[in-house]
Amino acid sequence: MNGNFKNVVLPKIVGLFPDQVLLKPIITYNNKDHGQDQPTDTSIPDQFNMYQNYPNPFNVTTTIYYTLKEDVKVRLIIYSNIGQVVQTLVNETQPAGYHSVIWDGKNSRGESVPSGIYIYKVSAGKFKKSLKLLMLK
Repeated sequence: MNGNFKNVVLPKIVGLFPDQVLLKPIITYNNKDHGQDQPTDTSIPDQFNMYQNYPNPFNVTTTIYYTLKEDVKVRLIIYSNIGQVVQTLVNETQPAGYHSVIWDGKNSRGESVPSGIYIYKVSAGKFKKSLKLLMLK
């Protein structure tokens, strides 16, 4: 799902661990056409950002959302907790806007990764941000 999620509502959901709060994005789209969701708003974000993946923890797949305020070369990479590259999810120039990518919990060889903590990092021009995610089987 690539699209605009400017008007995302993030209700609090109690997590699995004490004091953990998960944010579940609720995104409204309209005009289903050929199986593609069409955003209701086409505005450009005013900043670069990357958000916590959802769901987190996850079992099969998880979605990572990020915003780009201008067209830029984007790299989004999943790393193991010891810094090894697990999977490169994005490595291309992308237009300004609202983006998302789904990780299926597999490495670059197509093998399922074990349960554990992983780090995902986005680099978009001078913007860089890393967050942790938890894979549970």
